[in-house]
Order: sequence, then structure tokens, then C-alpha cells
Amino acid sequence: MTKRIFTQFSLALFLLLSLSFSSCKGIYFNVPNVEYLGESREAVDSLEVFYDEADVKRNFRTMGQMVHDKFLNYSAERIQSEMIYIGKRKGGDAIIFYDMWMDRSNEEVGDRLCIRAKLIKYVN
Repeated sequence: MTKRIFTQFSLALFLLLSLSFSSCKGIYFNVPNVEYLGESREAVDSLEVFYDEADVKRNFRTMGQMVHDKFLNYSAERIQSEMIYIGKRKGGDAIIFYDMWMDRSNEEVGDRLCIRAKLIKYVN
């Protein structure tokens, strides 16, 4: 009977820790929390990067948008890398970073860095 209770306790503890880590991946694994809204296609190995729509010389359509808007200590480069990674996983041809700003609305929490990007797919 004691072994069964220990096994059940171990399983419950494992599930609780798994849920805790998966719900807070950005905090525990130093990954910026990027939200994506849009389509998904087959993953790709490379992604073109742009900082202005006018720089894109091919016809395209927007397949999704991403945003990072959190009060956490992440560099713009780290957020950019995570957005590119997500763009590759979602199957985009290119990503356009189109908005970035910082503000401080609360001295105790710190700066809020907001970066927005569009994931695009080329059309013929």
C-alpha cells in the first residue's frame, strides 16, 4: 500500500512540475514570450528579414503577425531571434519587423519592450 501511495505522489509531483515549467517557459528557460496569430505552413530552413515593407521587392501577402510586449529583461536581438525562429516554424518566406518601442509605466516593474513583426508569404 505504501509503494502505491508513493507512486501516485511521484506521478502527481511530476505532472505539477511539468505544468509549471510549460506555462512559464519564458521565465524558466530564458525564451521571450512571443505571441503569434496567423496561418501555419510546413517549416522552412531560412527566412528573409526586412525592417520596412518598402524593402520587399516581391509581391506578398501577410500570413500572420507577432508581438512581444512584456515587462521582462530581454534584449531586442533575443526577441528578434525568437521571432525569426517562430517564422521559420510557421513556414513564412520572410519577416518584416515594423514596430518597436519602450516605455516605463512602473518604476518597480521596469521597462516594457514592444516589438511587432509580420510574417509574409510570397505570391507569384
